[in-house]
Amino acid sequence: MIDASLKHRLRAPALTEALEQAEAQLPMDAETQAFKGNMFHVVLNLFERHNVDQAQTVAQDVIAMCHGIAAITAGERDFDAISSLLRRAAINYVASTAE
Repeated sequence: MIDASLKHRLRAPALTEALEQAEAQLPMDAETQAFKGNMFHVVLNLFERHNVDQAQTVAQDVIAMCHGIAAITAGERDFDAISSLLRRAAINYVASTAE
């Protein structure tokens, strides 16, 4: 899921940024709400299957964190480097919630 999201963002980073800024100011349409809800449930189900404590909160945090890191690295074109960064961040965050 990280790779798919990242590939989407890197295809047209300036357009993605402009659309995200507009999206933040507009009411969400039903399709976007459904997509975001589905993405959340995929991540939540994964964490629940692996018995992650506070799976709902962790799922929300990981999605937001990956979204934020992808936005920060919008000018970067090295897909593998960004993907690796996102994976490490997500894995380390989830591991830290088990402590």
